[in-house]
Amino acid sequence: MGLFQSLDMRLGRILDSLGRLSRGEPLLLPEVLPIRLSEVAATFPTRTSPPPGSSGRLLVELPTLPVFEIDCPVAVISCQPQPSGGNLVTALWKGLEGEMHENLLQYLILRQREILAFRSHVTPS
Repeated sequence: MGLFQSLDMRLGRILDSLGRLSRGEPLLLPEVLPIRLSEVAATFPTRTSPPPGSSGRLLVELPTLPVFEIDCPVAVISCQPQPSGGNLVTALWKGLEGEMHENLLQYLILRQREILAFRSHVTPS
């Protein structure tokens, strides 16, 4: 049931985006970025340079079935320039509660298990 709800939500977003494009409205497309997640923060590269202490909103779509999103306010605590250009931003979750928080924890636990299982098969004895 959750898979069908997730697919229905995605189709709804696609139709909404197509409608906005057909009306000539500006549309901000998502940008796929590598991200490091923890229970309290997210670290990710960006071309912008938000100052520490600034607030914003972060939308993260996790590769799970059904698809799970974190859409939460964040507070920037660090913005470090990178030698390759751009910045590495660390932002604290503000108000990540309830089902969103539980789903993030479950995702982090599953990813840790996958990483440990992979390492145990790759590491020579």
